Amino acid sequence: MSRKIGIVVIGLGSIGMSYDYDNHSKHIILSHSKAIFNSSSFELLGGVDPSELLRNKFEAAYGSRAFACTEDLLNSMHPDVVTIATPSNVRSEIFKIIVNIKSVKIILCEKPISLSLEEGQEILDICHSHNILLFINYMRRADPAIFSIKNLLDFHTTKFAFANCYFTGGLLNNGSHLIDLNSYLFGPIEKITSIQPSSSMQGSSHFICQHKSASISYCELKQEHYSHFTLEIHSDLGMIYYGSEGHDVSHYIPIVDSLYPKYYVLSPTKTEIPNQMTSVLLLVYDDIYKSFCNRYYESPLCTGKEAFATLKAVKIIQSKISSIRE
Repeated sequence: MSRKIGIVVIGLGSIGMSYDYDNHSKHIILSHSKAIFNSSSFELLGGVDPSELLRNKFEAAYGSRAFACTEDLLNSMHPDVVTIATPSNVRSEIFKIIVNIKSVKIILCEKPISLSLEEGQEILDICHSHNILLFINYMRRADPAIFSIKNLLDFHTTKFAFANCYFTGGLLNNGSHLIDLNSYLFGPIEKITSIQPSSSMQGSSHFICQHKSASISYCELKQEHYSHFTLEIHSDLGMIYYGSEGHDVSHYIPIVDSLYPKYYVLSPTKTEIPNQMTSVLLLVYDDIYKSFCNRYYESPLCTGKEAFATLKAVKIIQSKISSIRE
């Protein structure tokens, strides 16, 4: 494809533009606007945000027009791809506007897909009826470290895996990242068990999900002083550690215990698994480009249907936690 693919960003807040606005390194790409601007495959046509300050900053940084509302932008431009990075509570109406623009072939939407199952299903239905590919930005799926982990698990693990997860930031916002990631690595959730709200840490909860090829324990930490996002996978391969929100990924293999030769222990020496979390959004858009050029391309990115399944799991867990507390 010779021409660049036209794309607009709706929502110029944190991940839409602001996370890396003052960071001019080409190696640090934390927002949609910067990822698109630095991609050789896309042209950043414009942006949308109700904030005049953010619109002015967008125009100054990227040389593209910014509009106060979605209708104004889409009446002026004909994008091939639309990125939605608005708060979840206003997305449904934005989808209804976007799908009527004939040029739009792909929508990349920030997670979660919606705040309710009813609205989520409506979004899936309108995208399907307009033949628009929908991806939800659980961006870790595009990181090479996850491909390495998946390759290890798919081709070298002979036994059922067990994993422990710890997260802060709420179940819908951050916990859903882990649910999606584990669904990608281990298959869909088949059963949710052992849901226990914690009495010692107000609002915290613990639950276990039985995925197709793993049993995974999730624990939400109510920590106000720092964020936490960790996954430990245990199998016949040893332990795979996914920490610091994906910036620290390592593999510890089993070795013979030097004191007790009949037993195996984890090696004290780790094998680092390279990651690209500082620029993973650029990799997300590389995959969007492949999907745009080939409708039959099997993308690792989270589809709308997969994100809806994650939302269903979150709603079940939230409902059971609420009923237990009552």
